[in-house]
Amino acid sequence: MRARAAVCMLVGVVLVAPAGGPAGAVGFSNPTTITIPGPAAFFQADPYPSTIEVSGVGGVVSDLTVQLIGIAHTFPDDIDVLLVGPTGVKVILMSDVGSDDAISGVSVLIDDTAAASMPDTSQLFSGTYRPTTFGAGFDGTSPAPAGPYELALSAFDGTSPNGTWSLFVYDDANAANTGSISVGWSFDVATAPTITSFAPTSGTPGTSVTITGSGLTGATSVTFGGAPATFTVDSDTEITATAPAEAETGLIAVVTPSGTGTSADSFTVVSLEHHRSVSLSVGRKARGTVVADDDFAACESEVPVRVQHRERGRWRTIGTDITDTNGGFVVPGTREAGRYRAIASRVTLSSDDVCLKATSPAVSN
Repeated sequence: MRARAAVCMLVGVVLVAPAGGPAGAVGFSNPTTITIPGPAAFFQADPYPSTIEVSGVGGVVSDLTVQLIGIAHTFPDDIDVLLVGPTGVKVILMSDVGSDDAISGVSVLIDDTAAASMPDTSQLFSGTYRPTTFGAGFDGTSPAPAGPYELALSAFDGTSPNGTWSLFVYDDANAANTGSISVGWSFDVATAPTITSFAPTSGTPGTSVTITGSGLTGATSVTFGGAPATFTVDSDTEITATAPAEAETGLIAVVTPSGTGTSADSFTVVSLEHHRSVSLSVGRKARGTVVADDDFAACESEVPVRVQHRERGRWRTIGTDITDTNGGFVVPGTREAGRYRAIASRVTLSSDDVCLKATSPAVSN
């Protein structure tokens, strides 16, 4: 049994801090005694169900353990226990275990990762067990939901922890054998962050991106296509991150101590490098145009171009120009016969965009 410390009381339900639970987990409990069976309805425990209300927990379930505290019964094989989550997922915690050996003061921690299942034909002792069912499973009546039922707590993974959690305890034999869960029940839930959207959806390295989701508090890492980014956690539902220089088009991921949330869509990295091409024709003057492959105008207009002439096996610059607003340039002095080429030099703009060097095909006069 794990020690548990009370944090606050809300309408008879205690919010508790787990000890030894999943990293980043939050614990909740309802210590009200569950009588088996209850007096109001044959076979149904009282209350039926026992409930815990959860609110304000970010993220989605990534791990869950449940504790039943102080079980006593004269014929424990009669007990069926079903847990129903806020989204309607329903998991049998135990059914027809422990044979006919009477028990008292038994507490069980139910964990998918436990080494053992509860016994079928021998006495049930306090300990940690996997969810266990024998026989017909859960036989409880309405208002418990009908089957089929899940047999592992991992069925809750990916669901919201917020809302009503309902524990249905049922005696599937007769009222001659009775018992209780004297200190009620509790559960520890760890949540993984979620990413529901981000804006903008594309940009260059250095772009500020707002990531929206849940369970983002305590984030230890944000990556863009696997590249680590600098970030600030603004709230449990928002992070501001900067697309890193090494970013590649890919998914955004947020890591917290309890799990990882990944975006459904990719952030598109717009390259800071702009490829260009240069056209050239020669007569008495050299004329041509610089064109950016992505139509990035700043790499076409007002950029330097030099024209060269091939002489004695080497290229010699005969003149330069700055392109006009349409990328055009004119350089005089090309009357001499021979081969010519034009080069648009590499330029780094104040925006950090890089206009890559481009050379025209050689042409003859």
